[in-house]
Amino acid sequence: MISPTILTLLFAFAPEGIAEEDLPVAKYHFNILSPRTPLLLKEDYLFAGFKDELRVYNVRNRLKPSQIATLKLTGLINDIAEVDDNTLALVNGALLVTVDISSPGKPEKIHQSVVGVPETHGPESLVVRNRRAYITCRKAGLKVYDLSDRSRPRSLGQLKLRGLAKNLALDRDRCYVATQTGVAIVDVSEDKPRLLSFYDSLRSAEEIVLRPPYAMILSKEYFASIDFSDINEPKALGECTTLDLFFFRYPQEALRSGDFVVTAQTEGGLYILDWSDIPKPRVTAQFSTWERKGTDFRYIIATGLALDGLKTAYVMGYDGRLSVFDIRQRRGKFEIYQLARTELPKKK
Repeated sequence: MISPTILTLLFAFAPEGIAEEDLPVAKYHFNILSPRTPLLLKEDYLFAGFKDELRVYNVRNRLKPSQIATLKLTGLINDIAEVDDNTLALVNGALLVTVDISSPGKPEKIHQSVVGVPETHGPESLVVRNRRAYITCRKAGLKVYDLSDRSRPRSLGQLKLRGLAKNLALDRDRCYVATQTGVAIVDVSEDKPRLLSFYDSLRSAEEIVLRPPYAMILSKEYFASIDFSDINEPKALGECTTLDLFFFRYPQEALRSGDFVVTAQTEGGLYILDWSDIPKPRVTAQFSTWERKGTDFRYIIATGLALDGLKTAYVMGYDGRLSVFDIRQRRGKFEIYQLARTELPKKK
């Protein structure tokens, strides 16, 4: 049996021309209880990672979203980011993949590179800025790639971090990485990332949202506000919880719009948090993405989220259906209405 260390070395130095059949394939999501289905909204099109497919939806008519294309890939898609107007980058299981979307109805794979080992060292999430991809790779930490040539991504450097690198956010030359055990603050002003400091959080840090110099970290049932004005001495400001008796809530995606944070929380559905008072975040609205069958209800697990401002929320369920929600503010309160939900995918 090959040891994990040897496997790591093998994949780290795998040639770019590796044959398709020899690629490492992730057959299960790293967190099987709450697998992410990432969404990216780009004008009238919504790009969705569902299992090993990149789906494209036309959402010009919010009442009738329609799937117009599917691109089959290798491994389970964990995250999607925009490189430029015609290119997406995504990570799936062990790979960094670039995709041409110049014709949204006919997406084409450009290139794929092995960047990690499924499952413990595989890529979890990515952010792209100025054609550089910043990728969290669980136990392997943070990796940086140059995407100037979208057909030949080039590794610039990596930094091993304490904990399990899950999610990240960028602010100028600093990268804030949620590592479950806390938040790593990393200098990314040069090619090789450099650790500046580490904040050991009381709560598990799964997702992170920035409002510089503040950050919100999200974990199962908790949202905590942190002051990073002094990165060497961050301060916990306050937190709120969604704790109740009925839901298993686990953060899948969190997006900020002004004073508010919107998040998809598995069985809990769609949540809106008011973050206007930085030390005191609070849940101000929630919509359970349930489905009624006669007198019975069943969970539709919310595992992906995209926002059009604070007006429309697109939520992907792990059953493969896309839901569209209208968000309205009246007299300081939110009202959430479901506008549409696509049909169940046909079984193959």
